[in-house]
Amino acid sequence: MARFYTWPLIVERKTGTDQRGNAVLAPPVTIKAKIRMVSEVVTTTDGKEVTTVATASMSADTPVIPTGSRVTLPEELSSARKGHVAAEGLHDLRIPRTPRFYQIQIA
Repeated sequence: MARFYTWPLIVERKTGTDQRGNAVLAPPVTIKAKIRMVSEVVTTTDGKEVTTVATASMSADTPVIPTGSRVTLPEELSSARKGHVAAEGLHDLRIPRTPRFYQIQIA
């Protein structure tokens, strides 16, 4: 599956919140991903409905990218648009030889 992950996605994982309720972010890392620039309505972990601008799929062994993390999309796709992770999860059917992947929806 790695051959499909060609776009550099810059991720700043949310590690907590400060006294004012603002996200505390880890230093940026670049992760190779497959990115679809498609708007969708998703429900966040706290039950809010948001419209996403992109979906990024990456290797199943990617460490979790918590909701609220900041993401910068490649300039070629979006003029280096920054967004946040609205939803995330591992896709695994547990069927032999069926691809597994990790996916985030970016709002």
